[in-house]
Amino acid sequence: EGGYTVASAIYGGYVDWAKKNGHGALSSTKFGKRLRGLGVNKKKTRRGNEWELVLRPPAHLTVVPSPLQIG
Repeated sequence: EGGYTVASAIYGGYVDWAKKNGHGALSSTKFGKRLRGLGVNKKKTRRGNEWELVLRPPAHLTVVPSPLQIG
């Protein structure tokens, strides 16, 4: 499941996260290039640039089925 979110909202959330966790934030340009490098799609709309967000677990995590899905 996913959708598109205004780029400034995603970048603002990233900057807040970086500050709270003691990291220096990338510039918005570098952040956008990093997202594109990860295969995240961007589109231009009347609201401005928007990034596609797909909610899925990272590849390095093993997904364990819930007890309701077993048997």
